[in-house]
Amino acid sequence: MDSKKKKIIWGIIIILVIGGLIWLAIYLSKDANQPGNQDPYSIEGQPIFKPESPQLELQAPPQEASTEFTVTNLAKTYVARFGSWSTDNQGKNLQQLMSLSTASMQEYMKNIAIDYQRADFYGVSTKSMSATVNELDETGGQAEIVVHTQRVDTAQSLAEKIYYQDVIVNLLLDGEEWLVDQVRWQ
Repeated sequence: MDSKKKKIIWGIIIILVIGGLIWLAIYLSKDANQPGNQDPYSIEGQPIFKPESPQLELQAPPQEASTEFTVTNLAKTYVARFGSWSTDNQGKNLQQLMSLSTASMQEYMKNIAIDYQRADFYGVSTKSMSATVNELDETGGQAEIVVHTQRVDTAQSLAEKIYYQDVIVNLLLDGEEWLVDQVRWQ
């Protein structure tokens, strides 16, 4: 077969392939426009929710968190960081808590003696699980929160000891800001 015939045959094959692809695209687009063949994830034609009650109104969320929410979250966050340390962090967890502490609590934290010179690694990770408000006196500016924690002691061998421990956290209102005044592990 000479080269002219080969070119003609290849040209016909290419034209048939292109024509077939065009026909397939047209066929598929017509099929997609038929009722029942629409995208199942499309929101077109879906029912719109309309509340039955005319009294149903959207209300904006409160702009300011409640005092109970504020002191509970402060206590949980504080305890998680206060109770998490290792021989590798050299008291950084306590430094991060200074701005959330009263002067007496800051003094207490400065005097905590932790053995960072151990030959092997040792660390404690504390997670605040929940909290209970024992006392909340907004007028007097005092609160007592019990934080329920899960603690994990990790040694050099990476062996873990998991235990649960409660913490009593006393807070004082300093101007407009609640600060931690005392932490007592139970």
